[in-house]
Amino acid sequence: MTFDGREQSFNEGRPFNAALFACGSYALRVCAADTAQTAGGHTWDPWPITFPAIVQASEINRNDLRLTVPATFPIAQLWLQAPPAATMLCILYDAHFGESEMRESWTGHVGNVSFSGGATAEIMLASGINAMKGVGLHRVVQRHCGHSIYSADCGIPLDPEGPFATAGTVDDSGGNWIEASEFAALDDGWLDGGVLQWTHASGIPDWRRIKSHVGNRLTLAWPARIPDGTAVVAHAGCNNTPDHCGPKFDNLPNYGGLWHFKTKNPFEGLQGPLY
Repeated sequence: MTFDGREQSFNEGRPFNAALFACGSYALRVCAADTAQTAGGHTWDPWPITFPAIVQASEINRNDLRLTVPATFPIAQLWLQAPPAATMLCILYDAHFGESEMRESWTGHVGNVSFSGGATAEIMLASGINAMKGVGLHRVVQRHCGHSIYSADCGIPLDPEGPFATAGTVDDSGGNWIEASEFAALDDGWLDGGVLQWTHASGIPDWRRIKSHVGNRLTLAWPARIPDGTAVVAHAGCNNTPDHCGPKFDNLPNYGGLWHFKTKNPFEGLQGPLY
């Protein structure tokens, strides 16, 4: 039979659910079945996953889903200590045993993972419509540059082989800091406010903002799991002033602030009415 035939049949349907998690070159394909299944040109590994009912509601929060998985599930383990900064895509599929065809039923990304303290975890899946919840950021008049370093507005490419990138190998790490001998050759503070990039052994790309740089040690903005021996690339940071934008990056034409903006009210201190 065909997928459509099983869907429309009264007694020939043999449905099962499947999910794809993808980030960079990493891809995890799983299904709620007792054995591995082949469908859509791929093999789907069996896991005891509870898939929720998919609804389409006018209330945005009701479009989010929750998957119940074992605490040892690979995606849950990624969130156990430090979730990746990159977005983990999730696509849910409908399929039937014995059929090679699959149908995509839901698309979104992993929003968070919660552990109940037992042997299970809940993966919160956020739909793409969540991106429309807020009105976004608005630029304001300010002296400091409002652009994020290496963003499109900044104009400096985040190039791992560029002039502002320093490659290194992690010698030691712990929570929110790492050490690499290559960073000791740079002036202290050169990497303050910059970006640290690396790729997990699983193929998931990851990054962290650099809070401070002293000697061979980088303190990160939030914790990360970076094993010793991991190849990393650190990109120089900017303090969002012309002192860095000009001499350090030669990027003053893209400076996003009004450094010479007067902060003193010219009418302050005047007595009497103004005519």
